[in-house]
Amino acid sequence: MAILSKVGIHSDMSFRCCDCGDTITGQQILDGEHLHIVEISREDPPTWVFRCACCHAEWLEKFRPE
Repeated sequence: MAILSKVGIHSDMSFRCCDCGDTITGQQILDGEHLHIVEISREDPPTWVFRCACCHAEWLEKFRPE
């Protein structure tokens, strides 16, 4: 799963975690917060789906084979 890059991110942007619903701001991304890309739509970028770092860690624990 890819991590959202800082390229093209502006401080006033916001992203919503698909699991917990928390909002991650563009400024948080610029400051180093990780946001994982879950689903990409090349035709409609605003519909991309993201997962915050905390939920991604929980997801890995649950679904990653040991």
